[in-house]
Amino acid sequence: MRLMKNTCNRVEDLLINAASRFRDKTAIISLSENCEISFHTWLSDAYAFAGWLNSNFGDSPGCVILQTSNSYSFICAIFGGFIAGKTIVPISPKTDSRTLSFILSDCRPVLGLIDENGGKDLYIENGCDVFELHRVMDDLKSLNHTKKYLSQNAKSISDFNDIALIIYTSGSTDLPKGVVCPHRQVLFATNAINSILCNSQEDVILCGLPFSFDYGLYQIFLMLHGCATLVVAEDFSVPMAIPYWIDKFKVTGFPGVPSLFQMLIESRLLERGRLDQLRYSTSTGDVFPVETILTLRSILPSTTIFPMYGLTECKRVSILPPCDFEGHEASVGKPLPGTKVFVVDEDGKILPANEVGELVVQGPHVMQGYLNNPKVNSVRFSLNSCTNETWLHTGDIFRIDNEGFLFFEGRKQGFLKLRDQRISPVAIEKSLSGLADIQQVAVVGAKDSLGRDSVFVFVRPEKGKNVTSQMISSKTRDLLPVSLAPNQVNILKKTFPVTQNGKIDRNNLSELACRMLKQ
Repeated sequence: MRLMKNTCNRVEDLLINAASRFRDKTAIISLSENCEISFHTWLSDAYAFAGWLNSNFGDSPGCVILQTSNSYSFICAIFGGFIAGKTIVPISPKTDSRTLSFILSDCRPVLGLIDENGGKDLYIENGCDVFELHRVMDDLKSLNHTKKYLSQNAKSISDFNDIALIIYTSGSTDLPKGVVCPHRQVLFATNAINSILCNSQEDVILCGLPFSFDYGLYQIFLMLHGCATLVVAEDFSVPMAIPYWIDKFKVTGFPGVPSLFQMLIESRLLERGRLDQLRYSTSTGDVFPVETILTLRSILPSTTIFPMYGLTECKRVSILPPCDFEGHEASVGKPLPGTKVFVVDEDGKILPANEVGELVVQGPHVMQGYLNNPKVNSVRFSLNSCTNETWLHTGDIFRIDNEGFLFFEGRKQGFLKLRDQRISPVAIEKSLSGLADIQQVAVVGAKDSLGRDSVFVFVRPEKGKNVTSQMISSKTRDLLPVSLAPNQVNILKKTFPVTQNGKIDRNNLSELACRMLKQ
């Protein structure tokens, strides 16, 4: 697969190009705001927003926090910020006060934009101006900042801040780290991903994934790259609406996460909709079980399912095209065009094919490291003195087969220790997820009162199926070596807890396991 020629220097150029090619085409359909926006209107509103920003906060580079729900207003603020030379920091409206306080002190924003019911106190305490985003948008409708901005903006593009985004990774136990994302890296990742997904002006993408999650945020850039249309849902909290939206808006692209797809499969909602026009669906953010992929392919025979692997620090590493699925069902694909990958041992030595080690990524999409975090940067980002290229040490355990396909084996920090052996929860989950009558499997670690490690398996049966912990324990003895046998199997009738980004909340399950050990 070859990369398309990139004619953009900055992310806002994607919008400028789209507006010049398809001025009056519908670009955004915002469900919460009940509006349809053309590329031309979007660009005009973004210039107006840029004018408001620079009139009130100066034209020097600075960070703008966006702590709001998915909306057209959010999208407009992002591109207004880019045009004004600002760095956008998208964070979840559900961010807790401890995390928000850290982010405010870490990136020192000039402005915070929040939802109507968002809290302002922490911003004010940190000396940061804060506005409700919808009020700013309402004010712009009655004021013409566009001409003022265009006439006063004489800066050369080279004078602008080259950092597009700071995306804070979701911290599990520690505080999050701010990944510094320059325009150049964001554009390369967008171009590389779309060289495989092939979004075009004929496509309609449905996004209810939070824009504070980089997977959700990049849907905006991907639709612009192809001059497609983006249907913006505030979230996917009402799954029964998804098939309706796909049918109503003739959606051709549907990004999701494994827990969402499993919910749609279990509820049989996908089987009730008219989804023949759905061209593709993508999944990332968590392990995508092979059984889930096979079920989706069966339910949606005309839809291409793209398993992927990536991380915020380089956005995307690999995608598995449909032509390579047979025989590589458990793979997350081959590296994106322009991407190099290696598997290394604990000493950093490159390993041969089929050996397991840490995945290292090199390419123009490797980001600029973590904000204000030189200690972690020195571990995760290293400079190859021979090639002068930056290597990203992912912290994820992989193997690469003889054909170059990548196979995810677990997270370096997620390995558990049992009976003096290091155990990959992913390996156990893969073995058990194929069992009959099983909807979801999650494996977590917990310590008992004496500090000893225990491995817990949580299982959610398919609806109406009678599955017991004794049955699963018996199956584990058949499927797994003694060294991998878990200490305890627990049946959960309810949906597994998930994070703000829709991933299985393994920290929550680990806390539940700890409580069970104390009983």
